[in-house]
Amino acid sequence: MSRFWWAAVLAASLAGCPEGGPPPEAPKPDLTPLAAVPAAPVATLITIEGAVDLERDGGVTRAGAGPVFEGDVVTTGPASRAVLRDSQKRELELGEETRFRVGPKLTNVELSEGEFSFSDEGGAGWGRVRTPFGDVVPGQAGRLRVIDGGLSAEVTLGEFTFFEPDAGAQSVAAGQKVEVLGGEFRFVEAPPKPPVDAPASVALVVERGRPQLKRPGEKRYSPAQPQEALAAGTAFQVPAGSSAHLEGPHVRVSLGAGTSGVSEGSRTAGAQPVVALTKVIGPLTLQFDGKGAGGVELDEVTVAGGNEATVVVTRQGKKRRLEARSGEVALTVKGKATTVKAGEAVLVEGDVVTPAPAVKPGLVVTAGSRVRVHAEVKDLGIVFPDEVNRLQLARDPEFATPLIAGPVGKQVVVPVQGRTPLYYRLFDGQGQAGRQGRIDFPADLSSARDTATRSDTVAETGKKATVVYQSKVPALTFVFTPQPDVKAWRFRLSRAAEIDKAPLVDRRVQEPRLVLESGALEEGEYLWSASALDANGVEKAGARYNKLAVQYDNARTSLLIDHPANGERATAETKASGVAPRQSQLFINGKLVRPDDAGRFSVKVGAVDTVLFRVVTGETEAYWLRRLKR
Repeated sequence: MSRFWWAAVLAASLAGCPEGGPPPEAPKPDLTPLAAVPAAPVATLITIEGAVDLERDGGVTRAGAGPVFEGDVVTTGPASRAVLRDSQKRELELGEETRFRVGPKLTNVELSEGEFSFSDEGGAGWGRVRTPFGDVVPGQAGRLRVIDGGLSAEVTLGEFTFFEPDAGAQSVAAGQKVEVLGGEFRFVEAPPKPPVDAPASVALVVERGRPQLKRPGEKRYSPAQPQEALAAGTAFQVPAGSSAHLEGPHVRVSLGAGTSGVSEGSRTAGAQPVVALTKVIGPLTLQFDGKGAGGVELDEVTVAGGNEATVVVTRQGKKRRLEARSGEVALTVKGKATTVKAGEAVLVEGDVVTPAPAVKPGLVVTAGSRVRVHAEVKDLGIVFPDEVNRLQLARDPEFATPLIAGPVGKQVVVPVQGRTPLYYRLFDGQGQAGRQGRIDFPADLSSARDTATRSDTVAETGKKATVVYQSKVPALTFVFTPQPDVKAWRFRLSRAAEIDKAPLVDRRVQEPRLVLESGALEEGEYLWSASALDANGVEKAGARYNKLAVQYDNARTSLLIDHPANGERATAETKASGVAPRQSQLFINGKLVRPDDAGRFSVKVGAVDTVLFRVVTGETEAYWLRRLKR
């Protein structure tokens, strides 16, 4: 600002002042603080598996899906992973035991330990990644890992540039693997892949809902056609309430709700056709039809079979879990093959394959022509008659989309889907269908509280009234004959054989009716009366006895359970009691129980975690489960 401007301001100020008076007071500046402008998020956490923590403003919390900001630190624990995505569709996947600090952009970050994989579909480019061993400018896709004393990297697409303090800049091309230790670069040669044919399309078939596709060259997902050929590079996602499957040579890949990935088409590797999938999230079910060789490639894992087989593929943190539900398949990881048979499961991490524990069913039932499971379980075990059984198991009676197909052992485990029934059929050596059956999942209405809610009315007619019950005597409403100028009645009830003794019930009521609560009476013969009272409380003449018979009649077609209830605390004296249907066999925790002639039973089960009731009536089996506390 010029001196002339300051002089003009001073002259104007003096001219406006009274002679000899002080200059006018200058206006005070506005010192109101400006409102803080909220920071914009750098990226969004879209996937969280296992233990993932978020450090922000000096505090640490368990991470949830949502925005992350500059300075946030994301840490993953063992067998855990997280995926971040920015507004330009660039993604970072953090591996287990990784510590990652978010920079001003997702492309300018700090990796202090662990590893991350990244991809850039839009080609927006990456900035620098800071590490304890120098800076790295990544290419379009690949993996970067902090190892003991340095770094390792795998370049999938584009070119990496390393800025190592002692060695300077070094470039690594796509398809190469490198380790940076002590300022030296060491290229790790990957084994050459066998030549493959150009990929062919794979058919997607919509089963229900609205699966979405993003075809090559498209920027957004759109609904899939009922049946559509997918070109290589087509991304798919199956939202909640939807399902679909991919069809390749001799293999079907079922996609459940929540599954997403990219179909890279079908190609022939050697003499074997293979359906290639990448970036898969969510469960897959692979079904080989046994009519020829077929395979499915999941990144560096290939599952192949020439006979009928069913394999379920899920994720456990960074590991893949493969479980053979039927048949036998060959699992190949980096050239090393492992055989997985029905009932077996393995975990795959990198190039390491280890046995995995089998899924433990919440309930095991015997396969019959009609089975009812009155219990909520996540996984159901089904026992079949022979040591080796060839079967189909589906949720539709036409077996259009079987869950399991092929030879199995004595038992299979299948996930339960709400109250949707299961259907099965067995095949003989010639492929002819034989024994078949159905498993239903009706609601559990066996509790005595559910069956003793009705009320019977007993009128004062002078005739014998009969009340029939099954679980316990329902609430009884006794109705008296109204009389003029009567304001109260005295009700008495006695056993017929004890009329000369004090009554079981002796009450005074103000209305011509009385209600006995459920269970107040037992089986037997009773006499009752209702005497009108005058204004002085004196009984008027004319009261008469009425006969009442309470009879037990087991006309039940289903089990009634009095005890125990779900959640009940179990002790050494805990008993299982109730009423079994006539002409049925009752088993409690595997032991045969013989009810009395009326079908009632009461047996001690002790301090157990569960009580399993099994009722066999003809060719129908039904199961009830009670979970107890100890």
